[in-house]
This record gives sequence, C-alpha cells and structure tokens, in this order.
Amino acid sequence: MTTLWTGGCSYTQYCWPTWADYLGNHYNTHIQCGKSNMDCASISRKIYFSDIKPGDDVVVAWTSFDRFTFYNDKQGWKGGNCTVSNKEFFTNHYHQYERFSAMVDHLYLLEQDSKAREYNLWHFSAFPFLLGETHLDVHDKIQEKFDSIKQQFKNFFVDKNLWDFRETQGTIITKHKYNGNDNHPTPQCHWNWLEQIVAPAMNINLKNLSDKVANDQQRVLNGDVS
Repeated sequence: MTTLWTGGCSYTQYCWPTWADYLGNHYNTHIQCGKSNMDCASISRKIYFSDIKPGDDVVVAWTSFDRFTFYNDKQGWKGGNCTVSNKEFFTNHYHQYERFSAMVDHLYLLEQDSKAREYNLWHFSAFPFLLGETHLDVHDKIQEKFDSIKQQFKNFFVDKNLWDFRETQGTIITKHKYNGNDNHPTPQCHWNWLEQIVAPAMNINLKNLSDKVANDQQRVLNGDVS
C-alpha cells in the first residue's frame, strides 16, 4: 500500500493545513517530514533517513537555497535562516552560487536514493528556485548550472513555486497567536497550488475537498490556529 511522504519548510508543514496535508487526504497513510525553518540539507536528510518503502510517493517542496541550519550541543539542528536574518553573515561569508550548488547536491542525493530504494520522487519549490529569498537577480553561474542539470531529474517541477503562486492569488496577511503579521500562504492558496500545479504533475485526480478547504480558510482568517 502506497504511503505519501512530504518534505519541506513551513510552506509544507505549518500551524494550518498546507498542500501536503490536502494531498495526504488522497493516501491511506501520509507521513509529514516538513518542518518550519528547515533548510535544504535538513529536508534531504529527513527524507534520506526515513523508512521509505519501494513504491512509496515522496513529494518535496524545496525551500530557498540561501538557508542554513546550525548545530549545537544543547539544541541539535536549529534553523537560523542566517542569510535572511543576519545580513553581516550574508555579506561577508557566503556566495549565492555556493549555496545554490549545495542545494543541487541535496536534490541529487534524493534522486539517487529514490532509484536505489525504488520510490517515486517529485521535486517542487516553495520559493523562486534560482533566487531564494534574498536576491533580486539570478546570478549567471546559477543560471548556467540550472540549465546544465534541469534535464537530469525525472520529476522536476520547480518553475511554478508556491511563493510566486501566492502572489498571483493575492497575498493575505493574517493575525493569530503565533504571528501578528503572517504572510504564509493560507489554506485556499495551498489547495489551489496543489490543484493547479502539483496534482497535474503527479497525474493525481484530487478528491473534492472544497468544504474542508473553505472551513480551514475561514478558521485561519479568524485567527483560530492550533
């Protein structure tokens, strides 16, 4: 029996239902590997060390390449998003091509792992794949690398990311107990992205969840989050 595994950052697992949760309604078993603040290394590591069986479906919405996860003895791996929050580090200690190349390595890891363990893998993107979260222009070396590798992945649908899709739907700012200025995609946006981008790429016929999505959307707009 096929199990769904989903990986990503807060655009995959959040305090309200996401595309991954709605997709999980179409499987008997859904195991959520996503977590807020994850970087690409943590996403790939979580999938790689999971007990995925032959024939299972793995869907990843990769986060931005310009994220780091730090490790310390007290807290273990901790998402810091340092290139977003720490401009000094961003300016002095890293180059975007370096981080983009590292992200591609993690894609290769899962691509090869999917072949070795015979599971089905789909790549999507939460943020603009060539820009991450901090850049206005695509670096020439990044474009060159992307052009050289994009045909090497079987199910590679990173061009219609969730961040940009949210913009086309109209960004909704919500207020709730965790955040008074939250611009994460709301449930309706997640459903629309799943319906228009993810499901066709996976060749999945979605169940009608319109009532559930509408209820989830209203609950989030009311600030009722768990």
